[in-house]
Amino acid sequence: MKAIMTLIALSLLGLAGCSSNHDSDDDNNAEVDFTAFVKSEIKNTQDDRDAVDVNDVTFSFNDQDDPDAYDDILQ
Repeated sequence: MKAIMTLIALSLLGLAGCSSNHDSDDDNNAEVDFTAFVKSEIKNTQDDRDAVDVNDVTFSFNDQDDPDAYDDILQ
């Protein structure tokens, strides 16, 4: 459980510097569903795993208003 919470905290900290401003010239970045991304990362929490580069990823927050978005993994 501690590893999951650490991963979530690191993911959120990594996003802290992200801005919601999008330039029209920045269309090369794929949009990634944040909830699906976090769930995928939590499933792959090996200690010897390489870091995931999220600097060029544009996240969409489709579950922003869903308080139960992570219930299936945090039980």
